[in-house]
Amino acid sequence: SQGNCLFSLSVRMPTGPVSLRISFQEGYFHLKNWFSDCVVRLLELVVAGTRNNPLHFDEMGGTPLV
Repeated sequence: SQGNCLFSLSVRMPTGPVSLRISFQEGYFHLKNWFSDCVVRLLELVVAGTRNNPLHFDEMGGTPLV
């Protein structure tokens, strides 16, 4: 349990599952450069935004997330 992390996004990688924390600050959920006041809306933004510009997370070894 972490005070500013209410949700995480789990991604299946060839090396095993990776959990990416969705932080909550000042009334907004954050994942990388995206934010929203609704976690579902945040995930919709991330899905739409990564179609043309994949995310890269250090936790995923630099593998793009689309």
